[in-house]
Amino acid sequence: MSNNFWDVKLEEAEKKPPVKRSIFPQEPLQPKEPKEAELNPTMETSNRLIEMENIDVTKLDEDYSKTSHHFPNIPLIIADVVVMLAMFYFIEVEQNMLYFVVLGFISSIMVLFFVATHVRIDHYETKGIYVWYRGVFAPFFIYQKQHTDTVDSWQDTTTSTDSEGNSSTSTEYRFIIQDKYGNELFSGQGAGAGSKGLRNRNRLFQILGLPQKSRNSSDFHSSFDDQAEDPIGSKFNSGLIVNIGGFLIIPLLFFGFVFVAEMFTEDDWNHYGEEAEFYCSNDGEEYAYDMGGISCPEGYGVVPMCPNGEPCVCIDVDEDCFDGDDDWGYLYYAQDYYYDRYCSDFVSYPVTTPIEIVSVKETGNNQPNLAEYPFNELSYAINGGVCDYEYYTGEALGFEFSFNLVNPSDIDGVSILLIEEEWFTSGYSGIEIFTMSDNDTEWTKQYSSDKMFGSYERYATYEEQPIDFGQNMWFRHAFNDTVANVSQVKIVTGVADQNGGASVSFTGLRVDGAGDYAYPDFFLCNGEWDGQFENSTSRLDFFEAIDTYMLSCV
Repeated sequence: MSNNFWDVKLEEAEKKPPVKRSIFPQEPLQPKEPKEAELNPTMETSNRLIEMENIDVTKLDEDYSKTSHHFPNIPLIIADVVVMLAMFYFIEVEQNMLYFVVLGFISSIMVLFFVATHVRIDHYETKGIYVWYRGVFAPFFIYQKQHTDTVDSWQDTTTSTDSEGNSSTSTEYRFIIQDKYGNELFSGQGAGAGSKGLRNRNRLFQILGLPQKSRNSSDFHSSFDDQAEDPIGSKFNSGLIVNIGGFLIIPLLFFGFVFVAEMFTEDDWNHYGEEAEFYCSNDGEEYAYDMGGISCPEGYGVVPMCPNGEPCVCIDVDEDCFDGDDDWGYLYYAQDYYYDRYCSDFVSYPVTTPIEIVSVKETGNNQPNLAEYPFNELSYAINGGVCDYEYYTGEALGFEFSFNLVNPSDIDGVSILLIEEEWFTSGYSGIEIFTMSDNDTEWTKQYSSDKMFGSYERYATYEEQPIDFGQNMWFRHAFNDTVANVSQVKIVTGVADQNGGASVSFTGLRVDGAGDYAYPDFFLCNGEWDGQFENSTSRLDFFEAIDTYMLSCV
């Protein structure tokens, strides 16, 4: 075979046109093997939930705009407002601190619960993403909408009957977001996350914009329920319980601890709490001494007399003071304690010009005096009486006191006594004194001072104290000259913040007759006071800087 044969064949092959392959398949098409997710819709749903959970909300906030929708708990807000109004009523009107504290605690719990359960949904419209928030916590559910998703709605009605046969009905407005396979993506009541109610649910549907279906009840079965637990829903449920439980349990544990501690640390003498002062015991001299008292002088079986001049009361924890371990004491409720100590009907110091009360008022809006008895009883602080007096309001511009002189007299001024207290501030800020005779038609100003006589808390009309002012002693507001034939006196003061409000307070007030300043200040301890220092037959004890707790003749 010659080499020409291959040359010929090569030439023939080069002359043949190239074979063109068809763009269509030469063999019948065979169905592709489906992916595992397409054979298992449950897995696809689960993967979608995981993908939504892993969406970076922080990056969403940086890259896309959003619209926030809030779903407040309106009934809870109204209830909390009512509780707060009750709080202010008891503290401002009733002056009841116990109710104020209790209602304040309830209001705090309601506010915490509101914060913990408040629902907010952030909608990133360009991405079709909805982020559910509950309170101040991190997002608990992230939903990315697909056009094949649907939302179902129904209502569950429950009827219950109490022991008395009364029936009550409650309705829950529920919904469920499903994917194209009918598997659950998210479900709840109202707007979800605890914001219940038909109105909230309807608003949620408007925001989602999904095709809606309805059914008669929640008697519904999803294949997804059997095969996979919602990881996000589980996280939300447990987290919500923990957060709300923490809000509620912590204060309850605190108050429970205080209550238990009080039970186990309560002394026998403390049966009446802080209102009882221990005096004596029949349970042994050493025990009585340790409790700060004495062994009862009268002995067992006899009601002793207490230092307040009244029969003692039983303060034993077993409420039996005739069984041998008897603890006796006396009560000092605020008004009784102050009344026994300061307020009395007998003359404690001499006065030359007895006065009668005409009017006492707040000069701004004529607000009533909120001070409790006997602090609001001005008669105990005039005409020789010694008593802590206070005019207390929520707000005020000033205070005005008007008096008639029992007998028209020549006077040299007005003196005010202020006894220092350890547990509250007291005094008067600024003072003006006016006089009027029987023939006058207008008041005449006789004295004025822009000083703070005493102490204040946050503010006062005038804040600077006079150099010569001292507590536990009379301060003489002396006129420049003796004013003759005075029948009326008016005293006007500013405002000092005391006891948490606008106040004026003092311990004694007197109008000084002509010539009184030639003598020192005295207590009248025995004899009869005839209105004249030089003619008095009584023994006068010099009024020095006295012990606050020993205001009496010694």
